[in-house]
Parts: sequence; C-alpha cells; structure tokens
Amino acid sequence: MEGLVPGDFYPFHVVGRRVLAGESIYNLADVSPFKYTPAFALAMITIAKLSKTLAWWIWCVGSVSLFCYSTLRLVGISSFEKLTPRRQFVIAGLAAVSAWHGIIEHLSYGQADMLLFGLFALSALALTHSSNPQDEPKNNTQSLKAGFWLSLCWISKPPSLVLGSYFLIQRQYRALGWAIVFTLLFLFLPIFYWGPSTYLSLFADWFAVLRDRQPIEFLTGNLNQGFAASMARWTDRPESFGTIFKLSILAALAITGVIWRKYRSLPRSTTFAFSYLLYMCVTPLSWRWITCAWLPVAFMVFSELPIKSRITAGAFLVYAVLTLFLQSLVAKQFGVTEPDWLSGWGLYTVGTLLLFAFAIWALHRNQKTQARRESEQLPLRQ
Repeated sequence: MEGLVPGDFYPFHVVGRRVLAGESIYNLADVSPFKYTPAFALAMITIAKLSKTLAWWIWCVGSVSLFCYSTLRLVGISSFEKLTPRRQFVIAGLAAVSAWHGIIEHLSYGQADMLLFGLFALSALALTHSSNPQDEPKNNTQSLKAGFWLSLCWISKPPSLVLGSYFLIQRQYRALGWAIVFTLLFLFLPIFYWGPSTYLSLFADWFAVLRDRQPIEFLTGNLNQGFAASMARWTDRPESFGTIFKLSILAALAITGVIWRKYRSLPRSTTFAFSYLLYMCVTPLSWRWITCAWLPVAFMVFSELPIKSRITAGAFLVYAVLTLFLQSLVAKQFGVTEPDWLSGWGLYTVGTLLLFAFAIWALHRNQKTQARRESEQLPLRQ
C-alpha cells in the first residue's frame, strides 16, 4: 500500500518523525527537502507515529472534505442560487471542466493546496453566512475566529500573506489584527519545544534550504504556473524571475489599494475569489495543481457576471480539451511525447489571469450597480 502514497507527501510525514527523534528537519541532501516553517513542522508530529499509508489517507480525506465543505459554503453565499437552472448548469459545468486536472494532480502529488484553500475559506466564512457584508454586525468573536484560521494559512505558506487583501478590502481590520497576533504566537510557541538557540538555528536552516534548493531552473520549470515563472519562460529570460516576482507583488499591492480606496460593501464571495486568484498569480511557487481552486472560484465569479453562456462555455471548453493533453495516456494516443508542453506555454497562467480579470470586472460591476441604486433612492429620501 505504501506505493500508493504520493511522493510529495513524504516530507510532511518524515519531518514529523524527525521532530520527535530530535533530528534536523531541514536536510539539503534530501531528494525533496522540507520547505515549510518550523512551526508547520512541529504540527506534523500529529501524523508522525502513523504509518505512511494511514497518514496519507487521513491527509487526503481531510483535504478533500475541507475543500468540498468550503466550496459548498462559499457557493452558498454567492448569487448562484438566484440564477436560472440553465445558467446554474452552465456555471457548474464550466467549474468542473476547468478544475478537473488541477484536482487530479493535487491528489496524485500529495499536496497541501486544498488545505490552504479550506483554511482561507474558514477565515472568510467565520465573518458571515451571506454575501452582503452589511447583513451581519461585526463581532469580535467572529473576527477572532477569522484571524485564527488566516494565521494558519500564513504559518503554512508565508506567500499567503497576500490573502490578507480579502480582509483589507472588506475592512475587517480586527480580523487582520487577530491574524497577526495568532501568527506571532504560533511563531513564538515552538521555542518552548526546541529552546531559543535550536529554534533560531532551525530558521537559519530553513532559509538555507529555500536559498540553495530552489535554483532558477526549478522556479521557472513548466509546472510552475505563477505569473513570474511564466513571464520568465515567455521572455526566455529565467534570470528575470526575481525581478518579475517583486514587480508582481508591487502590482498586487497597488490593485488591492485601488479597490480598497474606491470600492465599498463588496460581495464577500467575489472579494474572496479576487483575493485567492491574486495569491495564485503572485505566489512564487504556483504549481499547476493549485488550479483545483478554479472549481469554487468559477462558481463565485461567473455567478455575478452577465456573460453569455455560449461565449463562456466555449472558452473554458477549449481549456478542458487542452488539459487532456497534460495526461500522458491521452497525449500518447495523439503522438505527443511531451505532455507538459502546454504548461510551458503557461496555459493555466493565462486561465488564472482571465479569471482574475473577470473577478475585477465583477467587483466593478457590483459597485456601479450599487451606486445606481443609491442614486435612484436619493430623491425618495429627500
């Protein structure tokens, strides 16, 4: 049964055993070294004493369950239920055909992106049960819960700091404050397990792994569908990855700042989609399987837009067909020997950028609709 355990899951299981054994958790000699924070490594002791197979099944079932639960909850606070049955069918079909390959690869590689998505969803859902931020009063307990779940995202993957844009745009500043408090707490608590000197040395080892085991060839490989990686491939300048990544972060801050300043009372579902797509674009390691999140994101974005069904369905049907060639068994039937050549072209990067543009359009459209309704009601109030 151990042969069924995905290779990328092994570092999670091994690091938990190393923590219990008092061994170094960051080893440059490992084929696939552990690259998460020391605090995340400490959490892996929960599965360390289990067999690899049992640990994987718990990880897999937990990931899928949380992903499905959060997807259903997020769809519930969107406008999906208000749509006609025909449009609901089209949107559900688009979401499924666009995300199927990402979901399959996520499970086959044994990754953690479904868990990250679920944690972010829990943080957003902790504040509301509806799409309208005005429907429920702001509550400090809700903010505390939201900050707790968001801090788990930040501790797991530091690039997920971008997800804080959701709470900034929604003006949920207390939730952001609690997220910072919990993050600092989770970073501090492992000192009691390892001791100050050992803990500081672990951070040094972690930085060494990130520096020495992530060569430019690794960062700009075809599997990486982040904006910086694809731009480096498109321009045939791998050395530009770092510069493009920094510029993309500045662009993300600028876009978030403009939306925060100009737009108010935006739907939570669309804002959630915007923030997660922003993360998918700018994170330095946006592997191909991160597109599993296209499933819920497509529901949230297209439920808010008056796009003609034929145009939308046609565009994403092309994506569905193209992704078939990323499966070796299918590609071989057509004589394709390099099934990941579409990834080299940035197929999923373009798809994510399109969804991101649609999310911004949905936010803008909602703001215009809201402004028009307010202007129509103004004479009545006078």
